[in-house]
Amino acid sequence: PEEHKPEFHPLQKKLFADGRAWVFAKNLEIIIPSSIEETIKRKLTFLNPEMKIFLEMIAVFGQEIIVDIIAMASKRNVGETLHAFDELRRLGFIKERTGENYFFGEDIVRQVVYKNIPRADLIEYHKSVGETIEYFYRSTMANYYEQLARHFTIAKDEQKALFYSKKAALKAHNNYAHNLAIDFYENA
Repeated sequence: PEEHKPEFHPLQKKLFADGRAWVFAKNLEIIIPSSIEETIKRKLTFLNPEMKIFLEMIAVFGQEIIVDIIAMASKRNVGETLHAFDELRRLGFIKERTGENYFFGEDIVRQVVYKNIPRADLIEYHKSVGETIEYFYRSTMANYYEQLARHFTIAKDEQKALFYSKKAALKAHNNYAHNLAIDFYENA
């Protein structure tokens, strides 16, 4: 059987092997998170800044993630993006559905990541994701009016938020989703 090795951050010198067993460093204060959110936030502290940017961008995009879209939205090449996705998958933040499609295994992780994105970055990410969706799905844009309205509203792009909110409202109205239509008209 494979030996279980606890996870630890090598620079913190909190856990080490003494030749026979894994041992905690002396005078170590162990902090036990009080909630799932705190546990996730603690795990985020171990990410390097570049990985954290990818994870935040993914959280803005949503539950289902496509490599090419995140590469374009983050202004990175596909190779860098795949490397980041492999690392985030290895760390348990995301899971692979197919070679190019990923998803958050637990939506609570996406929610905690999203909730902790600094406001200026959140605005930038939503603008970038919105523009990328416009580009990638230009031939089927009507399927994305609701997402685009939301992204550009949060990005504070008033012109595009108004445009897509009106389109989403009309689409909802035509599909007899009147309450949703009202929400988009109010956003417009």
